[in-house]
Amino acid sequence: MDRIDDDQLQTAVADFESLHEQLDIVEVTETLVRHAGSFAQQFPLGGYDAVHLASARLVHDPDMVLAAGGQNLLKAAQELGIATSSLQNQP
Repeated sequence: MDRIDDDQLQTAVADFESLHEQLDIVEVTETLVRHAGSFAQQFPLGGYDAVHLASARLVHDPDMVLAAGGQNLLKAAQELGIATSSLQNQP
């Protein structure tokens, strides 16, 4: 994989800053970790995916979409009624 040049870096940072404003940032708390542990037992998820799912569940925003590449995470979110978007095969 090649490294990006300075112009591509500036574009990537600008894109990130634009998208970051649209994100709901969720702090990792004991409650969130406990929810994640429950989801890891309920669904075939690793630790990071379980935290991602627990975070999405705690946001309670009907306009929220959980974007992920892992199919297990996407399926678990859908089973919980969370809207999803797959990052697989995205440019």
